[in-house]
Amino acid sequence: MSVNTDKIDINHLNKWLGKEDLVTDYVTPIVEQRYRATLNMDPGKPELGEPVTSGLHWMLGWNLVKNDELGVDSHPARGEFLPPVPLPRRMWAGSQIEVSSPIRVGDKVIKKSTVGDIKLKEGRTGLLCFVTAEYDYLVEGNLALHEKHNIVYRDVSKAGGGSGFSNTIPENADFVEKIFMHPTILFRYSAIGFVGHRIHYDHPYSVNEENYHDLIVHGPLQATYLLRAAEKLTGKTVKSFAHKVMAPVFANSEYIIGAKENDDGSVSCWGATESAGVTMQAEAKF
Repeated sequence: MSVNTDKIDINHLNKWLGKEDLVTDYVTPIVEQRYRATLNMDPGKPELGEPVTSGLHWMLGWNLVKNDELGVDSHPARGEFLPPVPLPRRMWAGSQIEVSSPIRVGDKVIKKSTVGDIKLKEGRTGLLCFVTAEYDYLVEGNLALHEKHNIVYRDVSKAGGGSGFSNTIPENADFVEKIFMHPTILFRYSAIGFVGHRIHYDHPYSVNEENYHDLIVHGPLQATYLLRAAEKLTGKTVKSFAHKVMAPVFANSEYIIGAKENDDGSVSCWGATESAGVTMQAEAKF
């Protein structure tokens, strides 16, 4: 369904600037085990105080709302924390994280969310609305991790979305990994974080309502694979990580991950599929 974008009132949306939200979460051993299993790692027996597997913060602090308070896409209804942008397709565009100290198994984590920026832009597929949310992950009152998260809203009048970065997949990586994106991976990832967004598990909705040809792989899940590729290559834990989504990745496809160490010690990462080329770019620093 197309939306009349002439009626988007940026002044009204700007009333959400500075809006804050607090969610408390707990990193229990079973959460860490489920996360490891989803990433095809040995669940093991995580001990209290052990640093969690990198990327687990993306599973923490999601809002708990009743089913009848969800929007049609099964995200929390717009207008509570995030502004009520009247464009139907909501996508993870990327984020930048800075790690101050590790989140550990057993931690009580308070996620403080703030709406930082709202902008309208004209894109290849029509009007786009970019919303920036900033998240502070606090443990015992101290900042463990800060994230700046970029969300893009657009119409669904054109199928697919995203032109990709390059049809050519780089061949100069120091580390390469291939993962078949089975729908069960998407389901498990959604379940750990209580993520309701239907494009990740509801095939008829994804195809018939949002004009995709299959389920969509979560943006942070893709980023997690790139982040972990950088850590596997260097044997170090990431201190900062920035990624940008170039095009969607679909379930039932092979996700190709590459990482290359730079002269300054940083690692450039990319994710790709044979059909779309590079779909995500990232840089990790240690």
